[in-house]
Amino acid sequence: MAFPLLLSGRIGRATLLLVAGWLVLEYALMQLVAARIGWGATLAFLSVKGGAGLLLVGFLTMKGLRNLGKTGFSKSGSNLMFSVISGILITLPGLAPTLVGVALFAPSLRAALLKRFRPAQKREVP
Repeated sequence: MAFPLLLSGRIGRATLLLVAGWLVLEYALMQLVAARIGWGATLAFLSVKGGAGLLLVGFLTMKGLRNLGKTGFSKSGSNLMFSVISGILITLPGLAPTLVGVALFAPSLRAALLKRFRPAQKREVP
C-alpha cells in the first residue's frame, strides 16, 4: 500500500530538489566555517546560537503580547513579527537559517519585504 501523504509528480520532485539543495548548502557552509575556526568551535557556536535564538523568541514574543493591545498590527507590530521570525530562524539547526535570520534584523530588508508583500493601496481617480 502506498503512503497517502507522499507527494507525487512535479511537487514531489521540486520538494526533493529543494531539500537536497538545502542539505548541500548546509554541508558546504559547515565545511567552510569549520575550516576557518575548527570543528569544536563550530559545534559550540551552533549550540550557543540555538539557545540564544530561543531566548530571543521568548523575549520578543512577550514584548509583542504586551504591545498587542497598544499598537495592534501597525509598523511596530510588523517589526515585532519580523523579529520573532528572525529568532525562530536563528533557533533552527544549521547555518543557512541563521544567516537568513540575522539578515532579517536589517531595517532595509524588512522595509523591502513589507513593500513587496503588502497589498498596494488603491488610489481614487478624481
